[in-house]
Amino acid sequence: MKRSLHVIDGLARALVARAEEESNLPRVISDCRAVAAAFAGHPELRHALEHPSLPTERRQALLRSSLDGSIHPFVLNAFSMLLDHRLLASSALFVDRIRGVATERGTYRHVRVESADTLSMDHRESLEATVQTAFGPSVDLEETVRPNLSAGIILEVGDVRFDGSLTGCINRFQQSLQT
Repeated sequence: MKRSLHVIDGLARALVARAEEESNLPRVISDCRAVAAAFAGHPELRHALEHPSLPTERRQALLRSSLDGSIHPFVLNAFSMLLDHRLLASSALFVDRIRGVATERGTYRHVRVESADTLSMDHRESLEATVQTAFGPSVDLEETVRPNLSAGIILEVGDVRFDGSLTGCINRFQQSLQT
């Protein structure tokens, strides 16, 4: 396990450094998140890719053919290395480590957005531009739908939470009446 964490940490650090050099950090993180989610949602794919009876060259070819063109080449190479080390099951941990490294370096902000409905592309782009203006260009927007919010959004940037939801507004109003 310790060796696995060492491989994941080293790979995450190298990937973040290279993505920063090329000004591609937000896309690289987003692509890594998408690939990790695909492996989590389809464990049979991950198991097939890591099957010991399949020759290494064939596993690599399968990975490349399923991901090539849809993700940044840095991400393809990183997941190819995870495959070489039989660490695809640790994809979510790898994504968390990438976010951690980028946050440590001060070049990245992970922003969680909660809304009652899925944001339209226009709203998402507008929100992303606003957040980038406030916090810098390397922002990774993660959206969660929470129907119980009724309306509005909640933004979490690091440890700071901005609650602009109708539910939050009603709760704050109720609290002000009690004090």
